[in-house]
Amino acid sequence: GVSISSTEETRRLAELIFEEVLKGQTKYRYKENRRDYGFNRLCDNHPFGRVDHELSVEIISPLNEEYPYFVPGKCIMRSTEDGGRVIVRLAETVKDDPAVNPGLEAELRMYLQTQNFIKNENDASASRTTKEILRRLAEENRERNERLAAMLDKLLIEADYFVKGQTLKPKSNTSSGVVEEALNYLIQNIYTKFSYLTTLRDDPQKEIRATLLADDVAMQQLKMTHQEINPNAVREVMDYTKLMVAKNHRIALDELVQRFASRPYGWPEWEIVLLAARLFAAGKIKLMLEGGAIQPKEAVEPLNKTVRWKQVTILPTIIHDDKEIDKAKNIG
Repeated sequence: GVSISSTEETRRLAELIFEEVLKGQTKYRYKENRRDYGFNRLCDNHPFGRVDHELSVEIISPLNEEYPYFVPGKCIMRSTEDGGRVIVRLAETVKDDPAVNPGLEAELRMYLQTQNFIKNENDASASRTTKEILRRLAEENRERNERLAAMLDKLLIEADYFVKGQTLKPKSNTSSGVVEEALNYLIQNIYTKFSYLTTLRDDPQKEIRATLLADDVAMQQLKMTHQEINPNAVREVMDYTKLMVAKNHRIALDELVQRFASRPYGWPEWEIVLLAARLFAAGKIKLMLEGGAIQPKEAVEPLNKTVRWKQVTILPTIIHDDKEIDKAKNIG
């Protein structure tokens, strides 16, 4: 037979799971905030596709040499790595269907060997008989691939799930459903300060424009009410701005967005820019563009274009609160 490397097996297994069974999904839309969270995909220690996200889904399969060691305790530990991830431990066989076996590994190896054989033998000068045999093998392999995908679909539904140090028992009866439940749990438990955003806008970009173009009366209103909408979020942004300035570090708007889009916040990017726009309109922060201070109306365009966030710098305006002013008056 044609020899197959374990890397080839793992690669094909990852393709089957992530591309065919889970339909190439690389993002999960979190209902609470309508934000898409990208996730890394890993299979038996091998990354599949890009891995530059805060969230990860890792499959542990029976093909893994260390599979016997992945007892629940080890899976729980593994699920706490990188600040939290989803670990999916597949069983060796589908529960109620022993007929499915020759088993995952044997089927997968047979599939790969057949594919390689077809590729190597298939040239224009092959006899008609050879071509007929290859066509029949290709058809068998297509069916084998369908069997593998169906088997993995069931194995994913029946798998053991571990998320950020907890054993999870998903309730869904579809493979994409169970993986999404696990991601949902992960997001809730990684982005612990997400709830600081109590009000979310349907169209934050429209709101940014309206905030910056408000007339004087509306600006006065903003100065009085900027604390009332998402007060905890406002405080976090102000504290961070002051801390950075105290360290003599100028913050670009894109840095601010990155910070609050990451854990433990996980806020949607446009909501963060809207917070900055409201603070700016309320006179709590100054915005600089290429070194010069700008007015709210001039900020509309750079704030509404992601590519320009790098050019906008944020500084807190030092405002003494009313109590301090009263105290100064009394002393006076």
